[in-house]
Amino acid sequence: MKKYEDIRSMSKEWDFHELTEMLPQSGFLLEVGSFLGKSAVCWAKTFEDQNKVWDIHTVDVFLGITDPRKMSDMQFNSEDERKSFINYMDQFVMSGEEQLKEFQENISGWGNITWQKKYVDGNYVPPKKPDAMFYDGGHTYDNMKSIFNVLGDIPFIFVDDCTDRFPETLQVIEELDRPFEIKNGMGVICG
Repeated sequence: MKKYEDIRSMSKEWDFHELTEMLPQSGFLLEVGSFLGKSAVCWAKTFEDQNKVWDIHTVDVFLGITDPRKMSDMQFNSEDERKSFINYMDQFVMSGEEQLKEFQENISGWGNITWQKKYVDGNYVPPKKPDAMFYDGGHTYDNMKSIFNVLGDIPFIFVDDCTDRFPETLQVIEELDRPFEIKNGMGVICG
């Protein structure tokens, strides 16, 4: 089993302890957008640490990243900021096959993580009704809106990238018309 610390991720180090404390003893978590699996492993590890029994089903398109300049769902304050982001993302340039292979290696050994290569949109049907969802997929308004139209009633929803870089993400959450709060850039929707 690969160590969590050795799994690459384009996001900050994950810490889901506060989020998992909100959740019941057992359940089914749907993760939309896993990239290389670090967040899925963090969920699994955190549930294990808290003696909770949760299954995690992660869905990603596994298309790889061929050109960071085409990641159009982010807002930048300056051209220098955009160039800095592109330079940072160069380390993650890979084919879809390479992404999927690394993802599979990273989640290997976690019996409670299943996965699916699929584009999630408004027609997506999870393998079973989720008790919670972690959303870190595409952050464009139209894509998110179609997904949240069918999955927005899940009792616990955690949405990454609720920052000024992704204004459409916050807009979709506000339109759910459910109470939410933002904690360290994560949208937390409960109840």
